[in-house]
Amino acid sequence: MPPKTIKAAIKDALEDLTEKKLNKFRAALLDRRGDKRVKTNAVEGQDFLVIADALVSTFTESGALQVTVELLTEIGCNEEAKKLGEFTQHERKHTPVISAKPYFSYVPCLQEHNNNKKNYLRGMWTNRHTLYIDKSFRSRLALLIVNRDFDDPDMTRYGAEKDEQNMEHLLKELGYKVFKYTNLSGQEIDKAVKEFSQLPGLSQTDSVFVVIMSHGNLGVIHGIHWMKNNPDEFCIENIYKHLNSENCPALVNKPKVVIIQACRGNCEPQPSQADDMVEDGFRTHKEKDFISLLSCTPDTVSYRRPQFGSLLIEYMADEFKKFCREDHIEELFRKVMKRFEKFPCVDKRQMPTKDRCTLTNRFYLFPRP
Repeated sequence: MPPKTIKAAIKDALEDLTEKKLNKFRAALLDRRGDKRVKTNAVEGQDFLVIADALVSTFTESGALQVTVELLTEIGCNEEAKKLGEFTQHERKHTPVISAKPYFSYVPCLQEHNNNKKNYLRGMWTNRHTLYIDKSFRSRLALLIVNRDFDDPDMTRYGAEKDEQNMEHLLKELGYKVFKYTNLSGQEIDKAVKEFSQLPGLSQTDSVFVVIMSHGNLGVIHGIHWMKNNPDEFCIENIYKHLNSENCPALVNKPKVVIIQACRGNCEPQPSQADDMVEDGFRTHKEKDFISLLSCTPDTVSYRRPQFGSLLIEYMADEFKKFCREDHIEELFRKVMKRFEKFPCVDKRQMPTKDRCTLTNRFYLFPRP
């Protein structure tokens, strides 16, 4: 028996709804905000077969599946949403999260890549002192830490596995060798970042990414043992400490991109250290060439869909795919943030924020062939 298609799975899910619930689904679909919207005459008064066809024709199969799960959850049909989400994991478990084909197919050949790069840099030659121009692609290194499973089962980050796959694929397609860790305590996160800062290969890289996804609070990331009576935490400040010019001279004058997918609710302020202003005689900027993108602003939360992962990682993968050949990192981040102006859920809001930017030049990724 051939495997069920996504359209067939959506039709089955809508067929199982009572007429009352199907009416709620129709209303939620028509009220949905976004760049793509179904036509009213394709939904109002139509049965589940016509509505399923309209979803697929408007959003494509994968997009229609995502929209259907979101709307079912929104109208309180959690069992139906869960069942449809399980179809994704069961029937299509061997399909990559983003596409059955490699998500990035923008590098046609080595010669074209080199010509594009040379032509672009030649056109900006008069502004060459404002660019980070890589001298070698011998090595690009990235650190990826994903916490999904916690000691407290209620804290399980369903969908984090999708973020892990999407981000790992994105980094590899951008030419980075990924050092990946999953389900770490706060102390283990600190150890992983410190060990990453001491890798011999950093002297050969033109840039690094550090990506951490977990629960969190303002200024901290939660380790997997976190509970109210056991604050297992990693201080985000330590990323900058371990990778700064003093502790990681191999990355001096090289872009260091930090991505944090975690909530940033209230927390106790950290006391200032008595020796913050002590002159240590270091002869270069102690912290320079960093840029960070945090998934939300202070005192707010980040959202993640159990079936599809977090919006930040999804939007990053999408925008980087389309524009990483023409835009520098700050512009890429701006385009990711722009996507959040049209939030998919009408009663929720989230806005990522660029943070702690000390880039003095424009950093173009130039994915290697």
